[in-house]
Amino acid sequence: MTTSIQERAMLVNLSIGAWTASKKDNKVSKAVQANQAASAKAGWFNKRLIEPSHLEPINQIEGRARAMHYKMTLPWGDNGDRMLPSQAYFDYTDQLRQLRAEHEAAVLAFVASYPQMVQDARAMLGTMYEPADYPEANRIAERFSMNAVFSPVANAEDFRVDIGQEAVNEIKKSITAAAEQRLAGATRDCWVRLCEVVGNMAERLHDPKAIFKDSLVGNIEALLELLPKLNVANDYALTHMCAEVRSWLIISPTDLRKNKKLRAFTADKASLLLGQIKPWTLNTHATTT
Repeated sequence: MTTSIQERAMLVNLSIGAWTASKKDNKVSKAVQANQAASAKAGWFNKRLIEPSHLEPINQIEGRARAMHYKMTLPWGDNGDRMLPSQAYFDYTDQLRQLRAEHEAAVLAFVASYPQMVQDARAMLGTMYEPADYPEANRIAERFSMNAVFSPVANAEDFRVDIGQEAVNEIKKSITAAAEQRLAGATRDCWVRLCEVVGNMAERLHDPKAIFKDSLVGNIEALLELLPKLNVANDYALTHMCAEVRSWLIISPTDLRKNKKLRAFTADKASLLLGQIKPWTLNTHATTT
């Protein structure tokens, strides 16, 4: 690795807690199994505790938070940690702050209506209704949360355990090798994202009958704004390719629709660039400056 990745990135783990509003009903499960002459291994019955639409506003915000998290970060650990380049930190935290505010407002609205939801569930569930299935009204808000935990990227030099220098050296090598492999995987993720948007343009423009939205170009433009922040390995090839894509593919969608020759030329150029991008999606090593 080149200059300290610890100085250029951190790890972030986004944790979202929610009340699922569903529960396994053992009584109904046994009744169904008996009625169908089936064993307990055949399955069970999960009942919805409230009308699902009540949770939809919260679910949508949670979905947007996860999408933002994956967009602004890169793959890293197996425990949910993802790498957040320092250049993207303020963008990430600003967006998360806004989403958390929306989430808290949606939870407050849910809590205000919760007692009525529980009453309505009596009619929805009939004999399956069990008061004990429902958290107390003054505790239901605790079931919802949205938190990001930041931590440093592991540094082999920080590993100090009294197990003998030879063993420590081997573990340090393992830590460094794992970090280098993960950094390569993070860079590959940038290439995969670029491959996806350029490939989508090539496919749509090559079909003269295909209708496309302005987002065909807008998605590429947005990614080109983000990738320099995510390019924590300072991959020169990625930087160069982003410049090429910007030069050839950022064209007015209106002009592409009106000018058939321009559309065909841009489609060919997108295909050419796509062919140059694809090999990097299989590469595990970044070319750094």
